[in-house]
Amino acid sequence: MTLFFLYLIAAVCLCVLYACVILFLWRGLLRLKPGANTRNHSFSIVIAARNEEAILGACLDTVLDQDYPRDLFEVIVVDDRSTDATAAIVRQRAAVQTNITLVSITECPTGVSPKKNALTHGIAAAKGEIILFTDADCLVSNTWVSHINAHFSPTVGAVSGLTTYYSDPSLNRLFWGVQAADFFSHGVVSAAAMGAGVPLNTNANNFAVRKSVFDQIGGYGKVRHVVSGDDDLLLQAIARSGNWQVTYAPEQGAAVTTRPTQTLRGVWEQRKRWGSKTVFYNVAQRALLSGIFMFYCLIFAGFLALPFGTGPWVLLVACVFTVKTGLDLFLAKAGMRLFGNDALWSFFLVLAFIHVPLIVLAALFGIFGRFTWKDAQSRRVA
Repeated sequence: MTLFFLYLIAAVCLCVLYACVILFLWRGLLRLKPGANTRNHSFSIVIAARNEEAILGACLDTVLDQDYPRDLFEVIVVDDRSTDATAAIVRQRAAVQTNITLVSITECPTGVSPKKNALTHGIAAAKGEIILFTDADCLVSNTWVSHINAHFSPTVGAVSGLTTYYSDPSLNRLFWGVQAADFFSHGVVSAAAMGAGVPLNTNANNFAVRKSVFDQIGGYGKVRHVVSGDDDLLLQAIARSGNWQVTYAPEQGAAVTTRPTQTLRGVWEQRKRWGSKTVFYNVAQRALLSGIFMFYCLIFAGFLALPFGTGPWVLLVACVFTVKTGLDLFLAKAGMRLFGNDALWSFFLVLAFIHVPLIVLAALFGIFGRFTWKDAQSRRVA
């Protein structure tokens, strides 16, 4: 059997698998509903910050400006060994705002993820029923807490929301748009998977969990050594517990915006970091992601072989690429309708041509190599 027919058989099988996954996720998006809970819970908003003096003030301004009862939420900023004015900014706010607290960290234990270490200290200081996470480079709407609260019915243990990149005029428009489209696609998959009842991934800068649930599952204990994954791995642990539902807040008022990555090198390091945590997913999730990864590798290999192929080979690779792109755009369009992000449509067309090599290479280098995070070289475990 020739290489062409082997490629054809693999392409057909993996295209069918990919189509089934996309349709499954699409159905999940359709199942997302607005929150209906009317009971106001108490919230502790936890923000881990390291050398964030340039942007922390704007973040705190939006976080503190909520339409939620002020006596029902507190803000805890964890200064994670900052060498700039991060702590001073928090103290300045705390002098006039009674519901903001500074927690300072001077060291991180060996073998523990710095981010998880910081968040654990913040959670320990929290008084609220629900821990709501965001990052120091994020901006939130004044209805953020209200919308997240609306999804905490008695059976729900965790709620996730969308995070997108805000527009940055200092960046090239195409560079911003392509990474914004890629980042948005991660949010769409997260929302769709939760809507389908199989929580897979989330974003740590827009994620809430009952404090009692966090304690029940042992916090970050089992994955405290994993450098990344304070979002996905916590979400999956809650879902695996079998005692609580995990849901998604699709309302635009529940969304968070964050600063886009400023350089191509930054995008590369970020994607490697994201890829590094997937080896800690459960067996079923790893099996599914492996199938998708094989599909991407098939396309990538096909493109690399194009200079040496004949007409039928070129046509086959083009057909496989078209199927993958069409399915991606189908799901992206459904996500844009749900979340109101139509402005990204043209950037998805550009993203289609770099998505496969980016995912394949970032996953390989993230799992088997190093990545830079907060000016430090890391591997997937601390």
